Amino acid sequence: MSSAFKILTGLCAACACFAGALRGAEDASAAQDALKNCEVVFVARSQYPRDHHNTATIFQRGEINEGSFKRVAASGSALYRVKFDAAGRVGEPQKILDCRNGIVRDLEVSFDAKKLLFAMRESFDDSYKICEM
Repeated sequence: MSSAFKILTGLCAACACFAGALRGAEDASAAQDALKNCEVVFVARSQYPRDHHNTATIFQRGEINEGSFKRVAASGSALYRVKFDAAGRVGEPQKILDCRNGIVRDLEVSFDAKKLLFAMRESFDDSYKICEM
């Protein structure tokens, strides 16, 4: 099984596990099995405010909601990696990119799981750029 497939399978299993937990399900063993020896990457940032429209989250200068960028970016954002061990137990998240005054968003994993692509805007005066790791 390719590492990319394992990552995608792990993400699906993790989502199913979280959804099950929210519904009160007690059996997470299938999700735990799917996460064995996997790595998951994710973005951590503040929630976008509901100030204009639910799809207006770019916060470009001159837009009606440009001030929302500062509210979202105030706490910064970051990319994290978390590894699951051979038993499917989650390890400590590791920060792999820190954007202290900006927003990281739209994370994608390449088909072979060797590259990460994401959009990043480092400050209010900046524009979003497509970044690769």
